[in-house]
Amino acid sequence: ASDADQPMMALTAYSALILLQSATVLLEARAIFRPNVLVVGASVCAYYAMSAAVACKQASALYGVFFVLLAQPRYWLALLLMLALTLLPVVALKAAWLHAAPHRLTRTERERLRLGAPPSAA
Repeated sequence: ASDADQPMMALTAYSALILLQSATVLLEARAIFRPNVLVVGASVCAYYAMSAAVACKQASALYGVFFVLLAQPRYWLALLLMLALTLLPVVALKAAWLHAAPHRLTRTERERLRLGAPPSAA
């Protein structure tokens, strides 16, 4: 990649990390309530608003890059693929553990699965 593409790649990766963290917060909550969704949505909106503010400054290395990225379908496709590749295995593994033998899991093991720890080998 050329030096001109580095800000685009960096902003794409950073956006994916922000969205991944937001999705993880929603997935790890005990239940999805309106306040949770509002806070996560506000966080994502704040990220894009701050990125737009930084991209408007001519002294910034991201000058104009952010708006070009928002108009490109490959930016959105890259975000979607990064989120799918990072979240799908975790969600599938949790679902497989819970559906394999739900009657064998104790309440603590179910709680551990919810928190992302592997089940005990008992």
